[in-house]
Amino acid sequence: IRIKLYILDTGLNPILTFIDKKDISLKEGLSRFNYDLGKINLCAGKYSFSIVVLNLKDRKTLVRLENITPFSVIDGNHEWAPVTNFLN
Repeated sequence: IRIKLYILDTGLNPILTFIDKKDISLKEGLSRFNYDLGKINLCAGKYSFSIVVLNLKDRKTLVRLENITPFSVIDGNHEWAPVTNFLN
């Protein structure tokens, strides 16, 4: 399988995608995954996570969970785009 993690805006539009490039084998029962997403420069707004689990053999979605752990970013940075990277 392959796992994709998305950050969604309030309209449930994906604004960032994180793709685990490793092929993962699941065993029966509960599985746990930990990812370090690093620093993300989100602008002020409301966001949530979405997780997609894909079967690599037939490229079908096995599980899709949306609006997981909604969170807010409160900041003085109000750019038009939801993600801002500052250049030197």
